[in-house]
Amino acid sequence: MAKPISLNAKLTWKTRKAAKENFQIMLAKYKNGDTVDAEDRQDLAALLVHYDASVHPGEKTKAGVGIAYFMRKSNADIGWPSDSFHVFRTDGSSTDFSYIHAVNSSPIVES
Repeated sequence: MAKPISLNAKLTWKTRKAAKENFQIMLAKYKNGDTVDAEDRQDLAALLVHYDASVHPGEKTKAGVGIAYFMRKSNADIGWPSDSFHVFRTDGSSTDFSYIHAVNSSPIVES
């Protein structure tokens, strides 16, 4: 059964597969070392809000203290043969993230 995903009023897909295809196309439009443009930055920020909602309290989030910008980079230096988006935070730190894992994440619902 298809699982819809909605990041905000603008970013809604009928299936997670369609959302992943959207971010795959986005990643492909940049070369390694390219900074993501303003429109794509907003979409990636919304994706990280979705992803970070699945992180247990006390664990590190991908957005951290705030997002400065996103960049496409190689992951070869951390042992992966793939390229991905990296988030650069306002405190100067950065980390990679998988748009696939982010789309597939499910926010924690506290009872």
